[in-house]
Amino acid sequence: MTDPTDDADHELRDAREQSAASREILAALGRDVANPGAVLDTVLEYAARLCGARAAQLFLLDGDVFRLSRVAGETPEDYRRHLMEQPIDRNRSSTVGRAAEDRCTVQIPDVLADADYGRRDLQRATGFRTLLSTPMLLQDEVVGVLSMWRTDVAPFDDRERALLEEFAVEAAIVLRQVNLMRALESRRTELANKVAQLEALQEVDEAVGSSLDLDEVLERIVSNAVRLTNLGFGDITLRTDGGSILEYHEASDSFRVHAFGSSHDLLEQLRAITIGRDATLIGRTASSHQPFEIPDLANVERDPYLDILFRDGWRSVLAVAILGGEKMLGVLVIRRRGTGNFPPDVTELLQTFASQSALAIVNARLFREVETKSRELANWNAELESRVAHQVAELDRANRLRRFLSPQLADLVIGDETLLESHRREIVVVFTDLRNFTPFAEASEPEEVMGVLREYHRAIGARVHEYSGTLERFTGDGVMVFFNDPIPCDDPAERAVRMALDIRDAVRALADRWLRNGNDLALGIGIAQNFATLGRIGFEGRFDYAAIGSVTNLAARLCADARPWQVLVTDRVLAPIEHLCESEVVGDVQPKGFSRSVRVHNISALHERQAGT
Repeated sequence: MTDPTDDADHELRDAREQSAASREILAALGRDVANPGAVLDTVLEYAARLCGARAAQLFLLDGDVFRLSRVAGETPEDYRRHLMEQPIDRNRSSTVGRAAEDRCTVQIPDVLADADYGRRDLQRATGFRTLLSTPMLLQDEVVGVLSMWRTDVAPFDDRERALLEEFAVEAAIVLRQVNLMRALESRRTELANKVAQLEALQEVDEAVGSSLDLDEVLERIVSNAVRLTNLGFGDITLRTDGGSILEYHEASDSFRVHAFGSSHDLLEQLRAITIGRDATLIGRTASSHQPFEIPDLANVERDPYLDILFRDGWRSVLAVAILGGEKMLGVLVIRRRGTGNFPPDVTELLQTFASQSALAIVNARLFREVETKSRELANWNAELESRVAHQVAELDRANRLRRFLSPQLADLVIGDETLLESHRREIVVVFTDLRNFTPFAEASEPEEVMGVLREYHRAIGARVHEYSGTLERFTGDGVMVFFNDPIPCDDPAERAVRMALDIRDAVRALADRWLRNGNDLALGIGIAQNFATLGRIGFEGRFDYAAIGSVTNLAARLCADARPWQVLVTDRVLAPIEHLCESEVVGDVQPKGFSRSVRVHNISALHERQAGT
């Protein structure tokens, strides 16, 4: 017979141990609030010790099976690995399953004597005989099972059953604390993600204000889209690894790729193809203005754009249209190396991001258009200035040339100024000079002298232009003109003589009027033909075209020897036109400065050529 005093002492000792266990569990819960596993380990250790079990296990419900979470006591490692591979089903083949099904504590005194026990594999791995399991309930739902065993047939008594049930309640409290902490952490993470998303969205606003370079804005949009859609995803298969903006060009009805998180080779391949609006993914997104995703590129018909992505290792894509009002601006695409659908909040976020990015693109495009127009305008202005400067230079050159060339010759020479470089050529030189000019200039007022010279030069200048002569110089009343240079001609002597006779007749008419004013002036002309050196002389800003040689001196000497209204020429000038002119031999003259005499002729008239002569 049991001594009542011994029973009382035993119950008191158990109560104290249970109280100490509860205090330790509460202390562990307070101490390791961030590490609930340690608290559960404490629960299992006390449950096994106070209930006299060889081992204790905590199973957590995962769908339709219970998976081993924690162990205490003598639990073989092979048994643990086997349970990881073969979890316990939620049915009546085990005490764990029965406790969950019946929602109460279940004991099998001897598993070898229980015909319905179906996990003999576990018994063979550990040798247990007696099993005790009790459910863990949270809000009246089974979330796990606390179980223990003995390796001999020794059923647990009512006190031990009650202890296990208390420990199950405490374990459930710990799990509830875990769930609360997870919910709190999830909420904290969600709020942090929302803040990060708002910050990323704000960066797009900053991109609008900080840069108007279209390429830079597009790159920022893509990189932020990739970063933004990665917030809050720990599973590597859900990470966004890269992205692209396909900028729409209305003129070609196609898209140009701007990519982020892509190799240079991939970007070059994407830009090498024409992505029209009829392309599968891009076309659907552009046409419908709705998001479009492909969870697995391996299971769809791929257009060239998608095929390049697939061959580069990309497996899933999500595309949203970027719209400026109803106008298509482009398509924003994010890509993943893994397969699977994109979460709805990612799609919604990407749509918001694309909508906000539209303003950045519109502003950057407007800036690029203004910049392009400005460059075009600057180019046009520069081209206009260049043309004006060129035309001014041409006019200046023309004006310089027209000082000593007829307009026709000047226009020819403008196209090839090499004609004015120093060279040697046979020319016909004409000198004219007013007789009695020096006494007239000494006796007359300067204004009257300048008036006579203007009329005289005007008469000569008109004939020089008419006969395409080259005006070499004005020296008061002396004028020098030559022919056959810089543009050669077939009849330089004839041109020179005809001009000289026309000048003579024109000045004779002027002289009659000058005589009526008391000024007795006449004209003498000398013409010579021979080789001379010709070319441009002078300095920057003041150039002349000159002929250097004895032929110019001879023409000047003949002019000086000519009597009023005579046109004196040499044999060389007369020879090609002798059959056309009326002339008389003046005689052999030795001009001053010449060692030999020259036969001189006076030409009074020159007839017109007959047809065929």
